[in-house]
Amino acid sequence: MTLAENNASSRKSQERRRRIFRLIAFPLIVALIIVLEMKEAQVYKLETCELKTSAPSESMFMKPMYGAVLRLTGLKGSPQVVSLGIDEDLQFLQTNVCPARSFTADLLKTIAAQGPALIAIDKYYTQAVCSKDDSDADTAALLSAIASVQRPVVLGASTTESNARTNTSSCLAAVPQLFTSRAGGPAIPPNVHMGLTRLNENPLKIPLTWDIFSSNSAGARLTTADSFALVAAKLMKPELNNDPKFQQLLKSPQQPYANASDLPLNTKVSDLLCAAAPGDMQTLWNLSCRKDAPKPDLSGKIVVVGAESPADKYSVLGQDVYGYQLQAGYIAALLNGAYLRDISPWVLIPLMLLYLLAQILLPYMEIHQHPIWPLWHVKHAVVWETGLFCVTMLLGFFVPLLFHRFPPVAMLLVIAAVFVPDVLFELWFVMNEEMEQEQAGKELQS
Repeated sequence: MTLAENNASSRKSQERRRRIFRLIAFPLIVALIIVLEMKEAQVYKLETCELKTSAPSESMFMKPMYGAVLRLTGLKGSPQVVSLGIDEDLQFLQTNVCPARSFTADLLKTIAAQGPALIAIDKYYTQAVCSKDDSDADTAALLSAIASVQRPVVLGASTTESNARTNTSSCLAAVPQLFTSRAGGPAIPPNVHMGLTRLNENPLKIPLTWDIFSSNSAGARLTTADSFALVAAKLMKPELNNDPKFQQLLKSPQQPYANASDLPLNTKVSDLLCAAAPGDMQTLWNLSCRKDAPKPDLSGKIVVVGAESPADKYSVLGQDVYGYQLQAGYIAALLNGAYLRDISPWVLIPLMLLYLLAQILLPYMEIHQHPIWPLWHVKHAVVWETGLFCVTMLLGFFVPLLFHRFPPVAMLLVIAAVFVPDVLFELWFVMNEEMEQEQAGKELQS
């Protein structure tokens, strides 16, 4: 057999192997992408009910990838948001509910004296805890302090599992709060606004709205409740209510991503009280103050207050943060538009089809000197294949970012997982072909 015949035979063998590889690999790509998109689009279930506005959590492998993307985008939330943490040293406030209300009243007065634009307390208050009609001194002090603030105060609202098992549109029912109007109850300050403190299963995503039943009683109506962060953002930026793009975001079943690695400035409540509260208040709450306690700048700020509670601690992007810090980050992201929405997989179908078609045609274009028009002959398919892969990855990653959409990381990883063994196979074949040609040349010379 001549050298030319050997080369022709090798090329035919190469084309056959490529076709076999692609017949296996490309259907696998499509199957994996379909599975990933179905998993991403589904809602996670709680027994027989569905939380339709919740989004599934990504795997432990994908979360670092998503975190890396969010860091790369450099999304910055509004600097107007700051957070205040009630120190873990003040643990007695966690277990003594009634004194905690008096403490919060004193804290509100101290914060209000600094001139904030809005105060948001990441905590919900239950009815009839300190007294049956909530007329006790601690509750009265809290209500009076809120009314005297003279600026919006956002408070947390909680939910419980719904008893309406026949209606699977939601598993959540609202829990009566201290600030829920009722006969015989205290007057509710007009500057109080309520928002659900419930977080998304994936803390990288901003909770926006939840479908909940108005109560757990028979005949309760289904409503859509705004989240804690959304209520605060809309109060500070009312134009969001008339923004078509933002309203479209609220209607989407997938909640947007925030850059949780860039959270607002956090200060301890004890530092604020030591620097700005009267001496008798420091004595009342047994604060051990140092002389150089920093005084945070709260003028014109959105102040998010919460407890440094181990029960409300999350590991996010390699750092431990408290729930109130995440809420502050969500508010800052909504105010600055510093979030990424999910991209529809249908938008990427043309790119995927072009990539797969080019991958299938490359072996044909390399082997045939005169392929059918409009194709052309390529000498080094592995170079073209690598270039095609790089262009596809760049387009698939950066084009969505230009439109504030989260890149389809899972889809791009699947493409990479197929490309790597394919290109290694191509390189091996090129090296093997060169060795065969060299050996055939030596045989001819001998």
